[in-house]
Amino acid sequence: MSTLLPLSLLFLLACSSSSAQVIGPEPLEEPATEPSALPEPSTSAAAPTASVAAPTASVAVPEPAKACTKMGCLGLLDLRIESAPGKRGRYVVEVEADGMRGSCTMTLPYPKCGAPLSTCEGTLPVMAREGDACKVPAAEQTLLPMILGVAPERVTVRVTLDGKKLGEQTATPVYESVRPNGPGCDPVCKKATVTVVAGDKPPVRVSSDADAAKVASKCVKERKLRGVWKSELLVDKPRVLKVDEDWSVFFSEKTPKGKPQGITILVTPAGGCRIQPMD
Repeated sequence: MSTLLPLSLLFLLACSSSSAQVIGPEPLEEPATEPSALPEPSTSAAAPTASVAAPTASVAVPEPAKACTKMGCLGLLDLRIESAPGKRGRYVVEVEADGMRGSCTMTLPYPKCGAPLSTCEGTLPVMAREGDACKVPAAEQTLLPMILGVAPERVTVRVTLDGKKLGEQTATPVYESVRPNGPGCDPVCKKATVTVVAGDKPPVRVSSDADAAKVASKCVKERKLRGVWKSELLVDKPRVLKVDEDWSVFFSEKTPKGKPQGITILVTPAGGCRIQPMD
């Protein structure tokens, strides 16, 4: 037999079921997540890193200043007179150039040292190089070399002995340029040498350094025997230098006091020699 519930109880149950709520902990709210910020696109493109070589500009380096001295100079012409050595008499050497004339007179044998060995005159600037010619034995003396203080294009030389003509020659000098103040510096002067044969040309006996050393050695040995000097010479080791047409031969010597000195012998192509003692 079924049990009927009272109407009031049913009505209460219905209301309770429709309005009932389950009470529990409140749900946790998840934090709002904002969308991650994306990097903004770059508006400037990266410049290419390719290296470009800079042009190399040439830099002019200034030249160093010239170191010039202040010496003066003249055009010069050397005259060499070849004659037989030891031939006595009065020699006159006449020179013509550029419309001018000059002459030098020499008498062989030469006077003793201290006296003039030559006299020169005329409108042409000319002089004789005396050097140590007075110390040369009379049998080996020759005419003095001469020098002109000009540089003519043509020159005529005439030589006489006791009024008799020994020789005459016209030459066209070949000059070389000389800069006494250094390369590239002014002034530029000219220099040349002319050789004139007076009389019979002396035979050529010396044509090499070895010939010159041999002649010079003989020369100093003969003078030592004659008592020209009393020093010991090292004749086995001479120093030979070609000077124009001659040879300069230097011998070391030792004086009796032990002071080292030297003797220079000038040897000509004809085999003559001149002694030039060194201080």
